[in-house]
Amino acid sequence: TPQVAFAYERGWRDSFKRAGFPGPDEEFELAQAELLPHGRNKVMVDASCGSGLFTRRFVKSKDYGCVVALDFSDAMLRQARTFASE
Repeated sequence: TPQVAFAYERGWRDSFKRAGFPGPDEEFELAQAELLPHGRNKVMVDASCGSGLFTRRFVKSKDYGCVVALDFSDAMLRQARTFASE
């Protein structure tokens, strides 16, 4: 449901940082360090993108030729599209 997708990004992801994970900003930097040497100006596929938290960051970085968001959940994809348009 859209409520689950919203709660994922606004609550669940935030709880990761409180549990000792690096948090979205540092996770994105770690991903970029691994992906950019091979993916600059190429197609980036964000599989299991959820609400698009990292998809939006990949797009905003302008390091990739195209960014594709994939998720099994239609609700998550709809929420990712909504967040991307904000």
